[in-house]
Amino acid sequence: GGRGGGGGRGGKGWREKTNQNIRPDNTPPRMFADDVAACLLEAYDQLPKRGKPQGKEWTVLAGLVVAWSDDGNSSGAAAGVLKSYDPSYVRLEVVALATGNRCVGRSRMSATGSVVNDCHAEVLARRCLKRVLYSDLKRSLHHSPNSGSTSSASVKLRILEQPADVESADIECGSPRVPTRARLRLQKNASLHLCITETPCGDASIYETPGSESRYSKTWTGAKPANSSHDAAESNKGASSSSSSSPSSSAATTATATTTNEHTQHEGCLRTKSARSDTLAANRTLSMSCSDKIAMWGLVGLEGSLLSHFIEPIRLASVTLMLGHKSEHAAHAVAATTRAVQGRFVASIVSSDFPRGVHLGPPPIVLCSTS
Repeated sequence: GGRGGGGGRGGKGWREKTNQNIRPDNTPPRMFADDVAACLLEAYDQLPKRGKPQGKEWTVLAGLVVAWSDDGNSSGAAAGVLKSYDPSYVRLEVVALATGNRCVGRSRMSATGSVVNDCHAEVLARRCLKRVLYSDLKRSLHHSPNSGSTSSASVKLRILEQPADVESADIECGSPRVPTRARLRLQKNASLHLCITETPCGDASIYETPGSESRYSKTWTGAKPANSSHDAAESNKGASSSSSSSPSSSAATTATATTTNEHTQHEGCLRTKSARSDTLAANRTLSMSCSDKIAMWGLVGLEGSLLSHFIEPIRLASVTLMLGHKSEHAAHAVAATTRAVQGRFVASIVSSDFPRGVHLGPPPIVLCSTS
């Protein structure tokens, strides 16, 4: 399940510092990724036992962590935090976390939207973040002059802010689209970071691992190439509508085409989430892999199409992989995730035309913690 909110951590210099250019002598340098991971685990440990894996059970944990910088950097601290991280002057706060590694098949999808199709941890954490964004938007609109609210005090939002040069009167409740200059944005001293206990499913999970006799082999991803899932669905649809005189021929053709595409671990292709190769097309998920979704969030924002009318793009500054349990594979996993969330799209970004109003941001940096 997912949950907004969580814990936080920061050095005592967060509010009480005398000189931000001097690091206390007794403060050892710490890696940003390690602190992000520790912050997420601390927030997870504070949650009740119910719903957590027990005994030999396991799951994937993902969370979104805000790094609040107190150096007055108007760039939003994204670049500053990652280049010169000082835990004495940066506070980390978990705003959303979730666990999960399941999806529903297409036959169980709800036409009314009453079923959550994708329950992978990364996707649920992003859904939690959107609840925080909606809450901030609601509070902002409720306290605007046009809302009829009697409160004249400036309302404090959790992670968003109104641009200082825009008056609240520019935002009208019920307007189909808030003027671009009046949209809310992530607070200027904040940056957003994703942390996961495994490599994202899909393209990021295809990487080399040390094998016997100094040989390397690629790890396997069960995520299916998007074209093979589509082909399988179309083939099954055609088989069901055709005459019953040759059912075995149609089934054989479908199985052969699907197996050939699925069992080839091509790097860089779009994939739907994992399913057994012998699963009927009607029972397979249509949800794209987490590698593909994180790549999209990194390029166009985490807020989604509806909130983009009211909020400037919310960018991911980094993705931290918690791979302490498989440290011998960490370097290859980081390289694969970097390829999955940014490298494979570089050429198409340069050469493609995008719809009006779509502004691509820099892709997130991929880090690895020792926990």
